[in-house]
Amino acid sequence: MKKLKTGDSGYYWCAVEIKDKWTEDESSYLYLSVTDGTPGLWVDQQEVTGVEGGHVSVQCHYNELYDRKSWCRAGGSCVEVSSGKSGRSEIKDVSSKKVFNVTMREDTGWYWCAAGELQIPVHITVTQKTTTTTVTTLRTDSPKVEGETSITDDPTHHIFTVTMKTEHSGYYWCAVEIKDYWILDEGSYLYLSVTDGTPGLSVYQQEVTGVEGGHVSVQCHYNEPNDRKSWCRAGDTCVEASSGKSGRTEIKDASSEKVFNVTVRELNREDTGWYWCAAGKLQIPVHITVTQKTTTTTVTTPTPSSASTTLCTSLPVSSATTPATANKRSTSKQTSVATHLSSFAGTATYNKSASDLKIVLMALGILLLAVAVAMVTWRLWKRHSGRGSRSSEEDVTYSTVVHKTQSHRESPPQSQPPAEGVVIYSTVVRQKQ
Repeated sequence: MKKLKTGDSGYYWCAVEIKDKWTEDESSYLYLSVTDGTPGLWVDQQEVTGVEGGHVSVQCHYNELYDRKSWCRAGGSCVEVSSGKSGRSEIKDVSSKKVFNVTMREDTGWYWCAAGELQIPVHITVTQKTTTTTVTTLRTDSPKVEGETSITDDPTHHIFTVTMKTEHSGYYWCAVEIKDYWILDEGSYLYLSVTDGTPGLSVYQQEVTGVEGGHVSVQCHYNEPNDRKSWCRAGDTCVEASSGKSGRTEIKDASSEKVFNVTVRELNREDTGWYWCAAGKLQIPVHITVTQKTTTTTVTTPTPSSASTTLCTSLPVSSATTPATANKRSTSKQTSVATHLSSFAGTATYNKSASDLKIVLMALGILLLAVAVAMVTWRLWKRHSGRGSRSSEEDVTYSTVVHKTQSHRESPPQSQPPAEGVVIYSTVVRQKQ
């Protein structure tokens, strides 16, 4: 009805004719009030639109302070202002402004505000939520990078890793393409939750490193104490926080601090891989890397015993004998030259360094070489000294001793009288060099 006038006020009848003589028609009547001034009940909009998952608000204005005010759905129930709330509808009455506000999350249909005997209809239309979906696909062959999202493949451990720096909450899909017409591709989806404040589940470090034989610890922080908490390994089983321990893995839940601590002991290289903390439906991944234990080897090098070692060399030197001293007893002189080599006591400890060991061996070799050179030099000097002594003692000059017989044909020298059968000796002189 359009262009209403005050004369249009009155009762009206709504009816549904049912073409069955045995069934009565459906009908209902109402009173339409048309006034020149402000009506006794009205709304700002009689056509209200909302979206799925959202809400709508309707302001119902009235003139009289009616005792009974309500919000009703056609064919459904009513919510009294005095009750305040019912299901997904909430009513707040601001009597000072003569208005009650209705906030609801309802379906498409006809509703009305009611105050006393007055009613005013409102039509609500709920539309489907429009979403914009952006699909970004990364592959381990190509493309491997898209914006700030990258993918890497680890065929050895049968794992591919996706790294995202700036992304939104939402569903993501991991898939493995199998190039066989008769075999379906493998895939699994997950929901990534990105929050501005404290997340529902978090860890301090997502990259943890340990050594063989040692242990690592991971602290998993959560918000909801009643959630089911566990520690899982990718492709393997989970350990519940309630169980406390399983094999080399131990879990301790400190519910007062909203954290459960996971300790993995006696690590080996096979423990390297992906794990995750789980609390309720939330999961957060943690990668553990186990490195080989670094060892320091101590090398002990034995040295000569603490007892002194004496190297002795005897150099015999024979004495020289002359005819003039033939009547004296010939003697032999023997000189001994002794070289004392001090021992190196104790043992020396070195790191596994070839250079240190070479230095010790070189020093020992130089010392032995010096001793050998000293011995050879001493021996040559003694030989040279012995030869000089023999040559000085044997350097004797003898003159010939002649026995002369006087000849009658020769005249003896004037200085000596002739004598028959006289022996003449000459002087023996030793010459010094």
